[in-house]
Amino acid sequence: MRKEIRRKLRLKTAFLVLLLAAGTAVVLLLNTSPKELFLLSEYKAYEQMKAELAKQHSESWEFSKKRMEQPSISHARFKAKMEMSNWTYDPDRAAIEKIFKNAEMIIKTEKDPKKHAGNYHVALNLENEQAFDMDIIYTNSQIGMRVPFLYSKFLYLYSDEYGEFMKKIYPFYKGPETLEFSQVIHRQKGVTDYLRTHYFPFLIDQLKEDSFTLEKRGKYRFRGETIHVKKVTLSLTPKETKILLNRCLERLIKDKKLHSMIGAQMETKEKLSGSAEVHKEASSSGKIEAEIVNGLKQVRKKLQRTTFPRGFSSILFIDKKGRIIDRTMELTVAAPSSEQAVWSVHTKHIRYGQGQRVKEFTFQRVLAGGHKERIAVQVASEIKGEKKKQVEDLQISLNREAETVKFKMNSVIGKNKGGRKTIRRSFTFTAPGEKAHRLPDKISGEVKQVQDVSTMKKYSNQRTDIKAAITDKKYGGAFSFTVEKESKLTDKMKSDLLAKDFTSEANLNKMTDAQIAEVQREISLNIVSLMNRLGLFGGAFGYPFADDPHVEDLYKEDPSAEEVFNSRTAEHGEPIF
Repeated sequence: MRKEIRRKLRLKTAFLVLLLAAGTAVVLLLNTSPKELFLLSEYKAYEQMKAELAKQHSESWEFSKKRMEQPSISHARFKAKMEMSNWTYDPDRAAIEKIFKNAEMIIKTEKDPKKHAGNYHVALNLENEQAFDMDIIYTNSQIGMRVPFLYSKFLYLYSDEYGEFMKKIYPFYKGPETLEFSQVIHRQKGVTDYLRTHYFPFLIDQLKEDSFTLEKRGKYRFRGETIHVKKVTLSLTPKETKILLNRCLERLIKDKKLHSMIGAQMETKEKLSGSAEVHKEASSSGKIEAEIVNGLKQVRKKLQRTTFPRGFSSILFIDKKGRIIDRTMELTVAAPSSEQAVWSVHTKHIRYGQGQRVKEFTFQRVLAGGHKERIAVQVASEIKGEKKKQVEDLQISLNREAETVKFKMNSVIGKNKGGRKTIRRSFTFTAPGEKAHRLPDKISGEVKQVQDVSTMKKYSNQRTDIKAAITDKKYGGAFSFTVEKESKLTDKMKSDLLAKDFTSEANLNKMTDAQIAEVQREISLNIVSLMNRLGLFGGAFGYPFADDPHVEDLYKEDPSAEEVFNSRTAEHGEPIF
């Protein structure tokens, strides 16, 4: 008998999954149960969200995808200005303000994903003068870097010498022997697909029919209009909530295939990022899987000591077309080590008038104890029509006993016209209160974003301007920041640096200790010279020779001293400082 019941439940679950895959129009065609209506409506909301994101960002996503497949070149320019008006005079701050009053960084990037080759050129300009620049080149066989103001030659390394070089720096290194510049293989999509196909049906099966209730003929009033709705409620008792979470954890703990997928993904990322160099052993996929299981078991142990006094509830208001217009989810959590907290999410997506829409998202965490702590995030947007601009308001607040921190931002998002879009934002950050004294009283400003992308014409242009003012009793001022980025898809790379002959440059793996010491000495002296040129060794930093007109002579090479230095280095066989 039990086997027959289970078989019927599995068939019903499979049927519901097929309905979800087929499309949510079935909500209107079939006499669905409260559970089916709830799940189908949630699925439809998910599909709508994906479609809206694709509509808003499709051109940018397509261009980014092309950049991962073919050669491209991009120029990025970062500009910054800073003026601190009512700071109490401090020489150090004055020096910093002077340097960054008109700072600019330029980054030129050229790469070919298929050949795993590229180069980067970075230049920093301070007070309309170039402070330093840097070149990085990489191919399948080698990587080289040059910072002319520090050292005149390229420092390079062959890819197959990477492991040998790392062991010189860190004897316990157990990472990859060859440095690969191929792109990281992202397995995230595979993990996501697996979770959807193996855990979504599981959750459907775990939720009982009698946990859902339906009220058919409801009315929802909004801005003078009445919307006919169905109200569906999912309600789990404290015991049911804990049982469901326990079963999910048990399934996760026993799911060896999922552990293997995540372990392989993390192992690949770790090896390619070189993070294994800090360990005596490179983390294997098996070790990572064991850590995942151990972590899940720790969560399960904590869950045993946790209660859910009010259980879990989710209330949906669904219109005639099967669309969720209002959703409220609430979960109360009580653990021995912390106060009882109420977590809630409230969303709205209401269509009214002539093509008008309102969307809201509110997240709250409220402590039920004596501390009266409240964290809230609210996003509200209004679209006047399909061809009109979208207005969006964001509010984030943190309320504690003697501290209130608030962030507000108003955005006007222009219509996406063939990849071109303009966004204007204004924001305010306030942190009054005794415990918030470490933060400025108020920061306010404006942001303007302009985007122009065309995959067909092979270009992407973006510009962001930020202006902000700081208001505070102790210090205040203003700063601005501009980011410009131009990218183009090309047929091939054009940089001459990729064909560079490195034989006359400095191979890091072949350098002797004496040569390394010489490089260190030259770099150190050049850093001191740069800092002096920028005024960082002025009176503000206590440098005794700041006003000495002959200070540059201190850094000139002394042939006789150089000879002594080299002989002592050769004698010791290692750097002497």
